[in-house]
Amino acid sequence: MNGITSVGVVRASLRSATQNGLVPERIWQLLPVALEFEITLPQGENLKYAAVQGDGIGRGLYWRGLTWLGGEFLVFYALARNSNLILDIGANTGIYTLIACAANSTARVIAFEPVAAVYDRLKSNIKINRFENRCEARNEAASDLVGTTNLFVPPGLIPDQATLDTSGAEDPGHHTVEISTTTVDSVCHNRNVDLVKIDVEGLEYRVLRGMQQVLIRCKPPIIIEHHSNCPSSALKGFLSEFGYRFSLIRKDGGLWPVQTFRPGVRDHFLCTVS
Repeated sequence: MNGITSVGVVRASLRSATQNGLVPERIWQLLPVALEFEITLPQGENLKYAAVQGDGIGRGLYWRGLTWLGGEFLVFYALARNSNLILDIGANTGIYTLIACAANSTARVIAFEPVAAVYDRLKSNIKINRFENRCEARNEAASDLVGTTNLFVPPGLIPDQATLDTSGAEDPGHHTVEISTTTVDSVCHNRNVDLVKIDVEGLEYRVLRGMQQVLIRCKPPIIIEHHSNCPSSALKGFLSEFGYRFSLIRKDGGLWPVQTFRPGVRDHFLCTVS
């Protein structure tokens, strides 16, 4: 497989076929990607992404393109184009950080990523795009306390589902590392936050508890990934206290107003104050 995809013409044809839905996911998920490539955003803006061995996000972006990110990408992109300070919480290798900076030449991003190997890829992707002056990458988890805690990390060179959720402790292959935690309120102080993206594997509620002053003061739109292990009723109740309403993000980027989150279901939502 490595030999086949290393031939430029073959790789380009295979990539085109995959992006047109002609190659099943079970096949392209096995195809290696270890190279730097360019991504073009809907309004023609460009960014670079450096994929390495074990980078599942890089694989998805290379073989499937931006549609692989789903409708939440379209919503984030539209909002980021008019946002000055954006928080990327659970930044992973940095694709949303890069999208924000490429979409808006004046935007600044604070990106939180606690896993050391993943954080290194985040920093590398920021560097190759020369976004260092506009990105503050933090090797820590945003939570509801400033201190340290244990993070449960799945196997892999670039793990993409590390979590503070203790239920992950029993999963085969996971290992525990001690990491630093902080709160959005302590990081942002009096800065005006315009947009927040949160994807922290079910602990979104704890992130929100640590950013209450930002919610009161700035009322930013929040794009949140609701995981199946998320405490749905607590999350809904907490955000409702701050005046937030919820819209389910469809695959085409459309919004469907809803009253609450669906327990046990992985969905993406846009939360706004009306």
